[in-house]
Amino acid sequence: MGIIAKGAKCNIEGCDKTGLRSLNTKRVEEAGLRVSTMDKKTVLCKEHY
Repeated sequence: MGIIAKGAKCNIEGCDKTGLRSLNTKRVEEAGLRVSTMDKKTVLCKEHY
Protein backbone atom coordinates (compact mmCIF):
# COMPACT_ATOMS: atom_id res chain seq x y z
CA MET A 1 0.00 0.00 0.00
CA GLY A 2 1.50 3.34 -1.09
CA ILE A 3 1.50 6.67 0.69
CA ILE A 4 -1.28 8.06 -1.51
CA ALA A 5 -3.54 5.06 -0.81
CA LYS A 6 -3.01 5.65 2.91
CA GLY A 7 -4.55 9.14 2.60
CA ALA A 8 -1.45 11.35 2.63
CA LYS A 9 -1.98 15.11 2.44
CA CYS A 10 -0.27 17.55 0.07
CA ASN A 11 3.23 18.53 1.29
CA ILE A 12 3.25 22.03 -0.20
CA GLU A 13 3.40 24.77 2.46
CA GLY A 14 -0.07 26.07 3.29
CA CYS A 15 -1.97 23.25 1.54
CA ASP A 16 -3.82 20.44 3.33
CA LYS A 17 -5.71 18.85 0.43
CA THR A 18 -5.69 15.11 -0.23
CA GLY A 19 -2.65 13.89 -2.14
CA LEU A 20 -2.97 12.71 -5.74
CA ARG A 21 0.61 11.90 -6.80
CA SER A 22 4.04 11.67 -5.21
CA LEU A 23 7.20 12.98 -6.84
CA ASN A 24 10.87 13.27 -5.96
CA THR A 25 11.28 16.17 -3.50
CA LYS A 26 14.30 17.59 -5.34
CA ARG A 27 12.34 17.87 -8.60
CA VAL A 28 9.42 19.58 -6.83
CA GLU A 29 11.77 22.15 -5.25
CA GLU A 30 13.44 22.76 -8.64
CA ALA A 31 9.99 23.61 -10.01
CA GLY A 32 9.80 26.46 -7.48
CA LEU A 33 7.33 24.98 -4.99
CA ARG A 34 7.94 25.32 -1.25
CA VAL A 35 7.91 21.86 0.31
CA SER A 36 7.04 21.31 3.98
CA THR A 37 8.83 17.94 4.24
CA MET A 38 12.40 16.67 4.10
CA ASP A 39 11.35 13.20 2.93
CA LYS A 40 12.62 11.65 -0.30
CA LYS A 41 9.13 11.85 -1.85
CA THR A 42 6.73 14.80 -1.83
CA VAL A 43 2.96 14.29 -1.99
CA LEU A 44 1.09 16.69 -4.29
CA CYS A 45 -2.64 17.41 -4.60
CA LYS A 46 -4.38 17.86 -7.96
CA GLU A 47 -3.89 21.65 -7.84
CA HIS A 48 -0.12 21.47 -7.33
CA TYR A 49 0.49 18.53 -9.66
